[in-house]
Amino acid sequence: MLTRRSRRRRSRYALPRQARLAITIAALVLIILGIVFAVRGCRGRPAGQPEPEGTPELQVTPEPELTPDPERTPEPEATPEPEATPEPRPAYTPDAELMAKSLPFGERSAVIRSIGDIVMHVPLLRGAYSKQTKTYDFSPYFSRIKASMEQADYTVINVDGPLGGRKFGSGSYKGYPQFNTPPVLLNTLADCGVDMLTLANNHALDTYYDGLVATIDNVDKVGLDHVGAYRSQQERDTPKVVLINGIRVGFGNYTVSTNNMSKRSDPAATQYGLGMVSNSNAPQDIRRMREAGAEIVVMYMHWGEEYERSVQKAVKSIASKLVAAGADVVIGGHQHVVLPCEYLTVSDEAGEPRTGLVLYGMGNFLSDQRQRYRDSGIIFEITLRDDPAAGAVVVENPRYIPTYVQRIKGESAYDYRVWPVGKAIEEAPGTLPAGVLDRMKQVWNEQAAIFEGGPATAAKS
Repeated sequence: MLTRRSRRRRSRYALPRQARLAITIAALVLIILGIVFAVRGCRGRPAGQPEPEGTPELQVTPEPELTPDPERTPEPEATPEPEATPEPRPAYTPDAELMAKSLPFGERSAVIRSIGDIVMHVPLLRGAYSKQTKTYDFSPYFSRIKASMEQADYTVINVDGPLGGRKFGSGSYKGYPQFNTPPVLLNTLADCGVDMLTLANNHALDTYYDGLVATIDNVDKVGLDHVGAYRSQQERDTPKVVLINGIRVGFGNYTVSTNNMSKRSDPAATQYGLGMVSNSNAPQDIRRMREAGAEIVVMYMHWGEEYERSVQKAVKSIASKLVAAGADVVIGGHQHVVLPCEYLTVSDEAGEPRTGLVLYGMGNFLSDQRQRYRDSGIIFEITLRDDPAAGAVVVENPRYIPTYVQRIKGESAYDYRVWPVGKAIEEAPGTLPAGVLDRMKQVWNEQAAIFEGGPATAAKS
């Protein structure tokens, strides 16, 4: 019980009633504000901003035809690994006609040339277009390199993106980011001695799966072989084995990326339509090529990170798995720069050493990219030969032919010429601007440094 004296002592230190009320109200306000800011902080967005309704599906906006940006690059997808364990499937029966046409082992030989990426950027489309005839003519671009393309028993090339026709995709011919290249290019390639197209690349589904099917149809119409894209499960399951000078050669082709277009295309694209690392079983595919009679297996890979001038660990891992699974040659593209070549020795599934020839990147064969290392590429050559001592066909004499893309400014559009660098330096100095000739000499030296110490030697054409 408080005495009168104590009550007086307390009143000396007590706050007035209005002050106590003001403090109480202020405390309540602070508590309420603290709760509000705590809730907003958990949501992670500024005050006044509506809560998102969900993550939108990735949209790829086609490039305006008159404002190309060929240097931009889609965000790379993670590089998946090939399947390591083949699923059991019935043995494949070799094609009787193919086997009958094979020449007996003895003195057979064949030269195969592989060519890097053709990337038909909008400036190249403009340069090949005639307003008078309303048609495209790409043949001038290849006029200086045609003889080099023809100097083989079999020539393989990649065109980034589909060649199905104008009606697919956006309804017109386009460059980056969703390519749609005029199929008349196929006639030009056939006229230059090309025999096969590898169709599995990161732009293969730019006009979706129906555009890819139309591409396959157009390649067939021109009479060219193809690998890496398929119209049915039966086509996918049928190994590609080609007779070249009597030697049975198996071909495979995978891509590590579709720029996420596989998520927007018909499910058939990922089920069987496109050869992707993520939907393929390399050991099984190679085994079936062998069962079909292949004496040599060549695998074409669209892999790696664009413009990366060193061999990535993920790329080397895939190469090792392919060689272990039975590939004799692995040839890479997509990086748009030339990368080294080596003999890679690994252990197969039985633990035995196995060696394959691996070229990690062929660079650009034809594009509008003008930066150093991207304005050039190679034609890669191998020779297949019967080796009586080994009792098998062997791969030997890997060579590379440096190539360079000359861009010529015209009145209304650029013109282009692909040159064999060594031959141009030797035979055409008087017809080339000094700057172009100097760049070609630089390309020759750049590639000599890239391949230094490896098995591949330079050739002029």
